[in-house]
Amino acid sequence: MSAKAKSDRALLERAVQRKWVEDRLAPWCPHKPTEKQLDALLLDDVFEVLFGGAMGGGKSDTLLMMAAMHVHSPNYVGLVLRRSFTELNLPGAIYDRAKSWWLGNPKIKHDIMLRSFRFPSGARIVFGYCDDDGDEHRYDGMEPTSVFFDELQEFGWQQYSYISFQRVRKTRSVDVPLRVRSAAMPGGTGHTWVHERFVTPQPEDPTKPWRAERSLRPTFIPATHKDNPFLHKDYAEKIVNLPCQVTFQ
Repeated sequence: MSAKAKSDRALLERAVQRKWVEDRLAPWCPHKPTEKQLDALLLDDVFEVLFGGAMGGGKSDTLLMMAAMHVHSPNYVGLVLRRSFTELNLPGAIYDRAKSWWLGNPKIKHDIMLRSFRFPSGARIVFGYCDDDGDEHRYDGMEPTSVFFDELQEFGWQQYSYISFQRVRKTRSVDVPLRVRSAAMPGGTGHTWVHERFVTPQPEDPTKPWRAERSLRPTFIPATHKDNPFLHKDYAEKIVNLPCQVTFQ
């Protein structure tokens, strides 16, 4: 196959994949995914994915898109987490953004007390927090199919690992993949472990061949303001003019 034929085939496959994702998200998302968001959304078979790593990359929108990918499945439960109750409820933060997306949709039921949204299939997306070390056990009675950590750099490894590897599970009746998705920026108390796990992972251990499986390798999709066409021009210019644009890269 010629180089041009391979390129044409790759473009066609990408177009088909984009159409599939857009059709899946159309009822629940106010805009189509960017190319970088699409890269992350197409990693459905990978267990752990980190998106972002810089200001203005569209991290919160991406997490909400990821959360909405499988609300067609009746037994799907997505758990979206911020580190603190205060951060979860900030104006413009991810829970507030979710309300701007879904509160006006008559097909979606919102439970204020539980901070959850129930979709027509019966699928639920729940918003929570882990204020203190040990708060990860707040979710011991829950079995989410997918977990989404917003601002992962603020979480400790114990919180992330316990919820990701002890709580994420499914029964045979659930027909969607198990996933852990995160968004982060440099800094925070968890900067070191997040960077080591996703950005500069340790060499593969030859005694553990399962680590070589693509689906089990933590994957980082970097995104900056340059990848986000939805940013307001004034804000984008401020980011560009910062004395130091810090990223995870």
